Amino acid sequence: MNDGVRDDSNLPPMSLGILSERYDLLDDFGTSPLFRHFRARDMQENTLVSVKLLRSIMREYPDVFDAVKVSALTHLSLRSDHIAQLLDVGEDPEHGLFVVEQFVRGVDLGDRIQRSALPMPITIINLLLPIVAALQEAHAQGAVHGGVRPDNIIIGLDGKAVLAGWACASGLHRLAQRTSSVELAIARYAAPETATIHSWTPSSDIYSFGVVLYEALTGELPFTGEDAVELATRHATSIPVPPSTINPAVPKVIDNLVLQCLMKSPSERIPSASALYQQLVQVGDALRAGRSYGVTEQPTPVVASPGIPYGAMSPKAQDARFSDSWSDEMAKRRSTTVVDDDADNDVDDGRYAKANATALKQRNASIWAMLAASFVLLGSIVGVVLLIRPYLMPAEIILVPALKGKTLTEAQALADERGFKVEIVDRKNNPDVPKDVIYQVREAEGQAVRPGSVIAIWVSDGPEMVPVPDLRGKTIGQAKRALEEAGFLLGGTTKKRDFAEAGSVIDQSVVGADSAPRGATIDIVLSAGDEVIPGDQSDPSVTNPTSPGSSDAPTGQTNELPPADSENPRWFRIPYSVPDDGAEHHIRVDVEEEDENRTVYEKKHKAGEKVKVEFEVKSMKRKIRLFDNDQLKGEVE
Repeated sequence: MNDGVRDDSNLPPMSLGILSERYDLLDDFGTSPLFRHFRARDMQENTLVSVKLLRSIMREYPDVFDAVKVSALTHLSLRSDHIAQLLDVGEDPEHGLFVVEQFVRGVDLGDRIQRSALPMPITIINLLLPIVAALQEAHAQGAVHGGVRPDNIIIGLDGKAVLAGWACASGLHRLAQRTSSVELAIARYAAPETATIHSWTPSSDIYSFGVVLYEALTGELPFTGEDAVELATRHATSIPVPPSTINPAVPKVIDNLVLQCLMKSPSERIPSASALYQQLVQVGDALRAGRSYGVTEQPTPVVASPGIPYGAMSPKAQDARFSDSWSDEMAKRRSTTVVDDDADNDVDDGRYAKANATALKQRNASIWAMLAASFVLLGSIVGVVLLIRPYLMPAEIILVPALKGKTLTEAQALADERGFKVEIVDRKNNPDVPKDVIYQVREAEGQAVRPGSVIAIWVSDGPEMVPVPDLRGKTIGQAKRALEEAGFLLGGTTKKRDFAEAGSVIDQSVVGADSAPRGATIDIVLSAGDEVIPGDQSDPSVTNPTSPGSSDAPTGQTNELPPADSENPRWFRIPYSVPDDGAEHHIRVDVEEEDENRTVYEKKHKAGEKVKVEFEVKSMKRKIRLFDNDQLKGEVE
């Protein structure tokens, strides 16, 4: 696969300054596939934070942008002492989307593995126990990490590890569709099922942790490949070499625990992060006390790698193991390790001191059995309490209300009332949803969330408003084409007597240049020319008395009216030629009658247009006045 993302690594470093009027960028830590990383000071809280600024090149990929934003908002409410907590998500007008994370001074586990000699297994278990605790707490809150890798495990100066990168997994997987290097990096730690379902579960997090634990114990990955497809195939079909084959200091009980994490089927893995945490604690206690720990039966291989017997190293792995001086030094270190045989043979051929073994044999077996049973019972109770704790504390749970179909104002009022937040993911035109109404919600109605959680919503900007073309003077065919090109439909048509050419448009339901919803229907009025309009009983007229001497001023005529007591209506037609002076003219015709005064016509016209106003009168006592831009141009009594 060719990389589909332009390389912007040679761009000059971003100038340091103030981000979003809050974060003072202090140090530029460089670039990762998704972000540019900064150490910054939160000027509101006066604390150091880590700012991840989405690379500007990602603006070309809306799916990556949206995935990062939604993922960050999803995990913003996640709380644990064992994670690098997300503190803020926002968009800066100049620099775009950014994510603010708890600042942890230290190195990531990947650097630690590459730069240091392999520590003893008990040290690795102590180091990674907080990571399993982070997964346990996150899974209990309904969150999945999706990217457990050494570069997301930060070891602080105090030696404690935290799990970071909670806003990255979804965006990285979308970026991997365009970038082979990212795809390969993800595939090294991805559970087999994620290659087909393209989503993550607590079980896939356990698998990825198993890969990390394997690498920390051996300095090598359980599977390698030239590309992501080959690597994913090996994860799905091959059986990993037990860690103790590479590092003899690894006891069999840890071998079995790692291989259980790396089972191909989720149903065959360690069932939960809670169960994994309990097993690691018990193994660690046993190693520190110098006693045996009950080794579970070794997992049955699913599919063996062709040509490589189970438990043997491939020639490639052997070459890699002794390929550099670091590995040679480690080989010497392992060759000088002094081990003693233990009669139980449960902890890798009795690596612990004979004095401890002798003391162990002198202890009462029944007491140990009772203590072990007590520990198991206590651990089970603690695990159950941690799992059901969210449901035992109803005061800390909010049920997501029905937000779809509500206005933004209504949703905000509900959020304020019930103690959650709403975050607009996107606003766009929607012809079926009115403006400021929510048409999509990420969280399901009735879903349990904690107070302060962010509910992601999508809001309609209503139908798209489009300028209506001016149809006057066009034929009905021309008007129809002009409307369709602009995104409208031709509605009803009527005819009206007018001086304009018969069949041409003289009026429309929405004035040209005004806006209407895209897809709306526009009605038009066509000129009937001299065609007789039903109800027209006569053809009286008064002409436009323009200024004296004007060549285009017709002669005025007097209408012959019926007697004053006549009940039959009479129709008047007032023609008027708008001066061709390049300006817009406001034409108005007022009628003053015996019982009422009314305006029978009022409309704006372009320069040079011919106007014909038709109306009826019932009284002999009437006065008709024509105004152009509020100036009297003609009068008939």
